[in-house]
Amino acid sequence: MSDDHILLSDILDDHGLGVKWLKAAVGRSIAQVYRYLSGEATIPSVVWRVLYDKTRDVRITEIVTGEVPVVIVDLLGDFGRGARISRVPEIANLIKMRSRQIEAEQQMLDILSDGKIDAQDAGSMRELEKDFKRMLKTQSQIYYAIKQQYERSQR
Repeated sequence: MSDDHILLSDILDDHGLGVKWLKAAVGRSIAQVYRYLSGEATIPSVVWRVLYDKTRDVRITEIVTGEVPVVIVDLLGDFGRGARISRVPEIANLIKMRSRQIEAEQQMLDILSDGKIDAQDAGSMRELEKDFKRMLKTQSQIYYAIKQQYERSQR
């Protein structure tokens, strides 16, 4: 049995998902799902896509990325699940968050402008690393909020 087959079993177990769930999610027979788990059949990409969509388990992306450091951000956030940001307070909160992020980005540019990154810059670097995914998601949510408003205005 290959590492992929073991990983499939581990991910199902770790996330409390069963064979019946996987069967329904990928539209395969129970027998075929058991062949994936036993190592008798190659696991198709549809299985990995369905599992990643359900679990966001980083081990699935590591099948492809290996040791390459990557950041994967669900850019649509809740928009990918049909939610809408249309109320003024929600939009105002996004704008406020983005303003703080712009300040953090300016701090990073200031750090780079002196030509060296040293111990003095460590705190700012930690903050940027912590907030990087949220920054991308916020930008995306602002874009989709504007896009939704525009599309509604065109009806």
